[in-house]
Amino acid sequence: MSEEQNEQGQQYKWPVIAAVAAVVILAGWFAYYSFHTQPLVDETLRGQFVWNFEIVPAAGAQATTTVVVLHVAGVDLPAGAYPGECDEINGRSVAYLPGELSGVICRNGASGTEIGVFKDSDKLVLKRGAITAADGRGADFAAITKQGV
Repeated sequence: MSEEQNEQGQQYKWPVIAAVAAVVILAGWFAYYSFHTQPLVDETLRGQFVWNFEIVPAAGAQATTTVVVLHVAGVDLPAGAYPGECDEINGRSVAYLPGELSGVICRNGASGTEIGVFKDSDKLVLKRGAITAADGRGADFAAITKQGV
């Protein structure tokens, strides 16, 4: 190899090393970020919660009412009837709240209710909270009991 070819090789050595280092750093950051932002709850568990909606048409000046039932492990759990229409939270276009595994948002104009399954210590609890105008999400969640539906 001639001295001229050696100098040309040295000239391109540092930009190639810098490019390779940048790719390795970006790949490492992506791997770290992907691993540490994964939900702690297995998506298989989320798939076990099936929300069913029965829309009761409006009568006169009343708003449409949606009856919400959660089906899990072969059991139907009535979650209540709410004015307006309900949509399931999918975790993508609407993020889950901290500790929320599955949920529904029922809106009637600017107000509404969020119903969700939350991890509470070592158990799962069905809760509901009033939607706040500030962020459009439920707040002050309380457990839904059979008597309180």
